[in-house]
Amino acid sequence: MNETAKLQLVIRDLLISSGQPVDVLEGESGGGTATTAGESTSSATAGGSSGGTHVMEIAALQIQLYSKLKDTKKLRAAYHRAQNARGGIPHPRTKALIEELGGKMHMSQRNFNDASQAFFQAFKSYDEAGDRSRLRCLKYLVMASMLHASSINPFDSHEARAHRDDPEIVAMTNLVQAFHSGDIKKFEKILKKNEGRIMDDEFVRDHVADLLRTIRTQVIMRNYACYTRVRLERIARDLNDILVEDVESLLVALILDGKLDGHIDQVKGILVKKSQRIDDGEKDPATNPAVGGEDMSVESRNLKSLMELTSALEHLTTMVSKVGGNTTSKSSSAAYQPVLQ
Repeated sequence: MNETAKLQLVIRDLLISSGQPVDVLEGESGGGTATTAGESTSSATAGGSSGGTHVMEIAALQIQLYSKLKDTKKLRAAYHRAQNARGGIPHPRTKALIEELGGKMHMSQRNFNDASQAFFQAFKSYDEAGDRSRLRCLKYLVMASMLHASSINPFDSHEARAHRDDPEIVAMTNLVQAFHSGDIKKFEKILKKNEGRIMDDEFVRDHVADLLRTIRTQVIMRNYACYTRVRLERIARDLNDILVEDVESLLVALILDGKLDGHIDQVKGILVKKSQRIDDGEKDPATNPAVGGEDMSVESRNLKSLMELTSALEHLTTMVSKVGGNTTSKSSSAAYQPVLQ
């Protein structure tokens, strides 16, 4: 009913009646919060299972309140108090609610790994309670795992596998498959058609831009690993005809993050990457037994061969440039460096 003022009074009365320090549980105290919080948790544990349960139930109310008010500081304090409560046996819905809102808190902080874990715990608790909200949390789990760029498919767990054929989840299953295969056209098609009502969820819509950025980054890193010079227009076409300016933004972010070693020639509209040495055993999985060894995939062997060929061509270019003299070295080098159109 959005009556947050009344809810605040109810929570305060509950805290007072249960003997808990109001200022600490609401996250209003300063440097002494940790010590008093520890004492409060200990007293709740000493009071038996009912004490810990009350702490978690009150914290669940606080988490809902602070999530509505978008008060991140108090939300974090209430979430950690619920996590640290000992001896409590809350209702599965209470635990699920705490973990779901905690996962959303982690998402707002772009801590996608912790968000995935929280959403998975929320999904299991909702499933235990027989609540249909489990499907909502499963969608959030899938989204967080993709934003985390995890190679683990969320539907590999037996709890999630049981729901993969649900009409609301089939679209998310297809979305995950498109993500892991790098099929960006299929990925965007599922979002645009709103299959399984994915885009009906406001929380999902708020993170669609991050999802698109993540898969586009993945496609760039996967498709152009063996090229040293690529036209930005070619990258834009491969990313489902996005703007060249958006491609530049993605590449700049990758370069600044250290994931891409190179620079952008804005005059010619070309990405110029520094060549990678194939004889560097630590960086090349094809030559590192600890990473690939003899059991490496066909794709890895093909990539190794392409990179060796590129290295050999660059060496040949250097030799030709030296023979041609210093005055023609730059022009010769440019002439012999292929650009992916």
